[in-house]
Amino acid sequence: MEDKNEKIKRSGALAFQMIISLFYTAILIHMTYILISRRSEGWSNAVMIYLPQLLILISSMALQFFLKINHRTHSQEGVLPILFSFIALEATMILQDYMAIIDMYAVPTEVLVYASRFSVLGTAIIFLFSSIQFYGTNLSRSWLYLGFALASVAYITFALPISAPTGSDIKIFTSSANGDIVMLCYFIINIAAIATYAVAVVKDRATHSPLRSLGYTLLIIGNIMSLGYTPIPSITSVVVYIGGIIILGKTAKDSF
Repeated sequence: MEDKNEKIKRSGALAFQMIISLFYTAILIHMTYILISRRSEGWSNAVMIYLPQLLILISSMALQFFLKINHRTHSQEGVLPILFSFIALEATMILQDYMAIIDMYAVPTEVLVYASRFSVLGTAIIFLFSSIQFYGTNLSRSWLYLGFALASVAYITFALPISAPTGSDIKIFTSSANGDIVMLCYFIINIAAIATYAVAVVKDRATHSPLRSLGYTLLIIGNIMSLGYTPIPSITSVVVYIGGIIILGKTAKDSF
């Protein structure tokens, strides 16, 4: 029954990511078409900023399909599906620019900022949770702790006020969204995750693969860079992120 439930969870996570990816692709194509038809000089920048996120979504799903087909028992206690689902949720950040381009604000800016907060902080928490599991900490109620952690993320998400009238150009890390606090929490959690992966390898190289540690570290760094909202960090992010995906795929025979 547990294996069946696990399969349902993984299939559900993949379905969610596929839906997000399809919507994201449609929005990106339509947004690019509108910018080109308006002879906007910024269309290439928009593509270079948002296309890498689509490649990140595709590579994440490709790894999960690879693990499902070839190494079904090696998915690190089911962390990868929920991790990649939160990374997919980060893609909703494209909606704000898209609605500005089509001049139709169907979703309030505050809602988008709240969703962005929850997705990026939730992703960081799951990376940290994954690193603790990688380290080998025996948490008998690990999923319960993760639930509490995500509940704390939700509280932080909605507790910090936002000054963002509908239609305003506000991003998650801007001051009007209390971005300094969010950014501080975000980087502290991610740095803690990277440090935990590194310490685990230093502690016991025989048990903890340096390559797998490097793979997860590249995922974290690539995901951070994808939030840069500028072409160069976005393009670099997909190279770093896919590098991590390839490493995790190649080391899939080792237990995650």
